[in-house]
Amino acid sequence: MGGSSQFFGDFLRTAKNYLTLYVLGTFTFLLSYPVSDFTGNQPDLGVVASFAYFCGIALILILGLILTWKLVRMALIEKPASVSGALFQWLKLLFNREAIFNSIHMLIAISLLMTGFAVLKGAIAIISPFEWDVALKNLDIALHFGWLPHEWFGSFMYHPSVLGAFNLIYNAWFVVMISSLLIAGMSGRGAHMQYLVSFALTWLFGGFFLAVIFSSAGPAFYELAGYGTEYVPLMSTLYEAAETVPLWALSTQELLWEGYSGARDGSAGISAFPSMHVATAALIAIYASRVNWFVAVAAWIFFAAIMVGSVLLGWHYAVDGYGGFVLAAVFWKMAGVLTNAKRERFAA
Repeated sequence: MGGSSQFFGDFLRTAKNYLTLYVLGTFTFLLSYPVSDFTGNQPDLGVVASFAYFCGIALILILGLILTWKLVRMALIEKPASVSGALFQWLKLLFNREAIFNSIHMLIAISLLMTGFAVLKGAIAIISPFEWDVALKNLDIALHFGWLPHEWFGSFMYHPSVLGAFNLIYNAWFVVMISSLLIAGMSGRGAHMQYLVSFALTWLFGGFFLAVIFSSAGPAFYELAGYGTEYVPLMSTLYEAAETVPLWALSTQELLWEGYSGARDGSAGISAFPSMHVATAALIAIYASRVNWFVAVAAWIFFAAIMVGSVLLGWHYAVDGYGGFVLAAVFWKMAGVLTNAKRERFAA
């Protein structure tokens, strides 16, 4: 009896740190019900399954990387008398009860958020049909000296191998995002909690409310939505490259349009502004900059690759990415106030 009381006591104690995240996740989940009733949109179970699949991959990768790093450190620096004994003690310290409870709280809150968001994302174009694409395209041209942003890239960037590399990085975004959530969730304080709350704020307010206001389809769907042929050369180049290397972006775009047009059941939703890929990558980079300088460098490079890839692969207008970055910075600051997070030094 005492053991179970202690278990639930520790569970409730650690839950207090996640109160803000629970509120945001629960609000998003509950909001999806009236939105679903109004639009008739239901969650795309394929997207939910994909999220769970990538969660599993991310967890395996994190555990593998952590274990590899520790083994290398033990072999080159620590050199313990008993490798197995030292490794067991380290794992026991790393995956302590509080870290496990923190991870559970994060998974529950973020699962509520993402389940609700799966409904909200598919409802965006139903609530507010696409009407900002032309304005976003014109703004892109104005900001890039009379050129569409993708036209600034040289022929090298459109080589099939280069496009394939950017496509691979763009798809890796899912694993990187989920990995960052799992890492932050284990701690549940300071910059880690600030990241989790800023993530929830960005997805709820940026990914839904702002996306409804500035409802737009994006370059890949520009012609299909009836706005013109300005992006036909870009899409033709991508389809030509796909004959040489796999470009999963194209098949995903086709799947999204089929869901939007009613050619298949379920819809994950189409929304260009703001870019949640870029916004999330920016949050990860900002978060990493508060935790570890080496990871921060890699995270900012990853952010730049996602920004370029979003334009190169026809997913977004450049201003979608610029808007996503601004949102990430704003919600990071807001989350800092909500969580009372203090700036931390880089970890060793």
